[in-house]
Amino acid sequence: MASHSEPTAYGTSSLASDERLSARAAARRKWIRWGIIGASTGIIVIGLVVLGISFHSAKSTVSTASPNEEEIECFQSSNIDNVTNMMEPIKGLKWKLGGEKTTDSFIAIDVDTKYQEIMGFGGAFTEAAALQFHKLPKDKQEEVLTLYFDKNKGSAYNFGRVPMGSCDFSVGSYNFAETEKDMELKDFDVD
Repeated sequence: MASHSEPTAYGTSSLASDERLSARAAARRKWIRWGIIGASTGIIVIGLVVLGISFHSAKSTVSTASPNEEEIECFQSSNIDNVTNMMEPIKGLKWKLGGEKTTDSFIAIDVDTKYQEIMGFGGAFTEAAALQFHKLPKDKQEEVLTLYFDKNKGSAYNFGRVPMGSCDFSVGSYNFAETEKDMELKDFDVD
């Protein structure tokens, strides 16, 4: 019988060598898959943090520009070197009249005309994010939920979106509406 490193009489590798290569390839695929899931989750978390900061900043800075340099009320949330600062005021910002116009563009905002009502803000709950969330210790899960939903300590989100079927952040490919041209989703089924 041929040893693990010797080729067989026909010039191919031995079965034991093939099994080792196959096991290595499977392990490598597993690490790559989990690396992608981890990176995706990181991107989602960064996106949620940016949205949270944007939401709080935008909510706090709605004001009308005036020529007399009124002070702007602005807040900033950050996490630098594992130090979290939530809703810290930024002092010294003032409205100023703009410089000379360089374009013919003009945007008029009529605050008395309302077309849409904002029901709330939130983010996506993908399969990859759920898998990573499930791996966290209970105290970290609570911390994530607090940072996501709490009105005083977090982003105060009140909506969550769940993909209807698989997406690029799913472990596998699937959907809940297999019937072609079923526009009314009569055959929609999550089982």
